[in-house]
Amino acid sequence: MKKSLVGIVSIIFVMILAVSGCASSKWVAKVNGTAISLDQYNTRLNDAKVSYEKQQVDFTSEDGKENLAQLKNQILDFMIMNEIISQEVQKLGLKTDDPKVSEKETELKQNMGTEEQFLDELKKMGMTEPDLQKYLALNLKVTADTQLTDDEVKAYFDNNADKYGEPEQVRARHILVATEDEANQIIAQLKEGGNFEELAKEKSLDEGSKGSGGNLDFFARGQMVPEFEEAAFAQKVGEYSAQPVKTQVGYHIIFVEEHKQAVSADYAAVKDTVAKDAMDEKIQNYYDQLKKNANMEYA
Repeated sequence: MKKSLVGIVSIIFVMILAVSGCASSKWVAKVNGTAISLDQYNTRLNDAKVSYEKQQVDFTSEDGKENLAQLKNQILDFMIMNEIISQEVQKLGLKTDDPKVSEKETELKQNMGTEEQFLDELKKMGMTEPDLQKYLALNLKVTADTQLTDDEVKAYFDNNADKYGEPEQVRARHILVATEDEANQIIAQLKEGGNFEELAKEKSLDEGSKGSGGNLDFFARGQMVPEFEEAAFAQKVGEYSAQPVKTQVGYHIIFVEEHKQAVSADYAAVKDTVAKDAMDEKIQNYYDQLKKNANMEYA
């Protein structure tokens, strides 16, 4: 799948705003006194629905109804942010026909594949092409004006060191069964020389791993349910569970194949990546402040 436009411009669309009572008013929200009309909102909501339905999204199912409720809020969120950006572009006297804006837009279109896919991604966010051009113009301005010192980059690294290093990990296999008795029977078979991988293929209830002999590959802390994780990280390499490990899905026998300790990142090696991440955060703070300073009303 080609790179999503949602991901490219998500730096400005991560805020969730509470929305209610839209259907009975001629406007749904006002941003610094400028109204977003109900007609505008309904048009962009319908465009977004159509774009999602092209990808076989069903808004009539139970899950679909929940997704539609979320979409309604998200479209208004995007439209509000579009208006905030539009006002800032006007305030700063920025030009959307700047060649650099056109260059960035062309890059986005190329990433999307076709003109139709590009426009559909915009519609999913309640955006039009002029909205995108205003965002690109402002983002170019903010990026050009934002500077980072070496001390700021190093401070960002120090505060996010875990993000750049390698966490402690184990590589394990497991066999999942429904009852403690079944798990104990399998442990008895293993003690008698049974093959863990073959028993996993034969008896495990985990359809995702049984075909590969219960293989879970490497995982770090926080990726498994607590009971499973605690047992796996405490277990010696080359050993299987002496007692069944109970979780919300059943009883596990765990076999740990490898245990890797955490590795701290070398700042010099990742400095360029850290600088980019620190810059992204600083730019995000700029948009957060724009939102915070805006006077918003809801119908």
